[in-house]
Parts: sequence; structure tokens; C-alpha cells
Amino acid sequence: MREWGLDREWLTHVVLTHWHPDHVGSAAELASWPVYSQIAGTVPDATPSRVDRELDDNETLDAIGARVLSTPGHTSGSIALHFPSEDVLFTGDVATEHLGLVMLGPFNQDRARSRESFRRFADIDVDTVCFGHGQPLRGKDTAKLRAAASASEIPDPLG
Repeated sequence: MREWGLDREWLTHVVLTHWHPDHVGSAAELASWPVYSQIAGTVPDATPSRVDRELDDNETLDAIGARVLSTPGHTSGSIALHFPSEDVLFTGDVATEHLGLVMLGPFNQDRARSRESFRRFADIDVDTVCFGHGQPLRGKDTAKLRAAASASEIPDPLG
């Protein structure tokens, strides 16, 4: 945030897509000053953090202009966030990008449910797709996510 010229007051909301240490390691600290600090190297266990409230599928978060998509499978409470007014989708870890390929994310608690959740992206047309891991897709490249999600066999790095 400092590199972008922003200070702590700029951060007004923190939304966690799922409860894995590489995504929530700083949640407790951030909640106390409501940014997810940079995680590098070995990821330690996450410090428990308060949950202000759980989010429901298709709920609209008016404060940030996002629609919540329930995407269980990676973890039981995983979500994705669709920002329709910005044409942006954050997939969380249910989908990943690697070397230009879009596929089901690894390390899922329930691969069958992850595949079902991944299929939710087949009909979402956006200008930018951001993954929990991998490079974002922009413009016509976002079709890679829709194609993978609508394929008869979802690309899966673990087979």
C-alpha cells in the first residue's frame, strides 16, 4: 500500500475468500486497524481472528460493490467476489492460473464440490479475473476461465 502512496486509513474492508494461512495470516492484525500483509516463504499457521459476520451466496456487499459467490470445496466456506460495475471477478483459490492455463485450484478439501463451484464461473463475463494464485486475466483472455468452467472435463492439475 505504501508503494501505491496509500496509508492504513485507505483500507476500509477486508474480505477473506477462505480460511487457509496464505490468505488469512494477517487477518487478526488487519481487523485491529481495518491489509493483508505480504506473505512469503514458509506460511505459518494463521492467528485466529474475529469474524464480524459470515456472508451468504449472492449477497451484495454495498460498501464495496461486490456480489458474493459461494464456492465451497477448497474450504467449506470459500467464496469468490464479483464486482459487476468494475467487470472484475476474484476467484479465491477454487480456480488458478499457471503459465497461461486456467484450472481448478489445488489443495481442496472436497474436489467434487470444488469442481461444482468452478462451474459457476462459466457464465460470468468480466474484463478482469484475479486468482488467489497466478496471473490475472484481462480482456479477451478472460474467456479462458469461462471455457475451462464450461468444459465437460474441468482442467485439474491433480488429475
